[in-house]
Amino acid sequence: MRSERDVDPNCCSYLEDAAGAFGAGRNCRFIPLGEGNINDTFLIAGDDVRFVLQRINAAVFTDPIKVALNSARVAGHIAATAHDSGMLVAEVLTSGKDRCWYRDEGGEVWRAQRYFANSRVVQRVEDSNQAREIGGCLAAFHEAVDDLRPSRLHVVLPGFHDLPAYLHAYDRVAATSAGAVVSAAESIGFCRESIARWRHQACFFVAAQRRRDVVQHTVHGDPKVSNILFDADSGAAVAMIDLDTVGAGLVLQDIGDCLRSCCSSVREDDVRREIACDPAMVAAVMEGYLDRRPLSLFERRNLHSALLLITFELGVRFLTDYLQGNRYFKVTKADDNLNKAVVQFRLAASIEEQKQAIEESVAKR
Repeated sequence: MRSERDVDPNCCSYLEDAAGAFGAGRNCRFIPLGEGNINDTFLIAGDDVRFVLQRINAAVFTDPIKVALNSARVAGHIAATAHDSGMLVAEVLTSGKDRCWYRDEGGEVWRAQRYFANSRVVQRVEDSNQAREIGGCLAAFHEAVDDLRPSRLHVVLPGFHDLPAYLHAYDRVAATSAGAVVSAAESIGFCRESIARWRHQACFFVAAQRRRDVVQHTVHGDPKVSNILFDADSGAAVAMIDLDTVGAGLVLQDIGDCLRSCCSSVREDDVRREIACDPAMVAAVMEGYLDRRPLSLFERRNLHSALLLITFELGVRFLTDYLQGNRYFKVTKADDNLNKAVVQFRLAASIEEQKQAIEESVAKR
């Protein structure tokens, strides 16, 4: 849990009604959780009830009910095989008519799940032991859903991780917004130079799938550090949370995104600090992963490319959203997404510079 301050239910329309639909009483506390870019998440805490409630962002997920249905299906699948996978999964709560979602009078869709007692999340990796735990947890998740066919899940974000499509969207926006933000010209210029630097690699994953070097599986889709749940006492990583983006994808992309989140200790929007990829953290994550689940030779040989391209992709998405007026990712200041883009592109440069060190650290496994 990252925040312990109460929130006025009136600050989020229908919050109290939504909590009540999942069993909250009148005297419950509403505690905001996390620093997520998309949804609004709260801990609902009362004398006899404690659960996590989330409002699904319909501006991002055009059919929020499908997001809730996917999460419930994956959670149910993992729960059914928990004795084999060793993964914990939060019980999905139901509202009226045994639905795993609730639509309020304003049309917003909510979902809820049981809260894990004595657990915590972190925003950045604290040490190599924690990085190994993260790698092992992601491997356990992939192992647990390996026999869940992606076709059984709804497509909630068409084109997710489609880097050529993201670049096409950027090109379209950039052509109509050139010079629009004079005060940010230097940062925007750096981002545009970064995009020109790496865009020739944009079809790497498309080509790999065409050659059948990789095939689609059910993946998490957003396996960043803050979506890993840790036991507060032992420090063991016990669960993957935030199943918004579960669906068809590449294990290699999932691992690349996890490595991206783990290899830098700088916040996504902190442009004031020096940003560098730490190969030791990459090695620790992969040690934890490979101790649990093997990868193909192609996947092992291309971990660096996956790490670089997922970092580059996120930078493109942040910059495009900034140029569009911050429609996708939540912001508190107008330049948040621009700063996040700068951080990702700086991190990508460090990843590229440390290619040999990263590949050598993984090759030892």
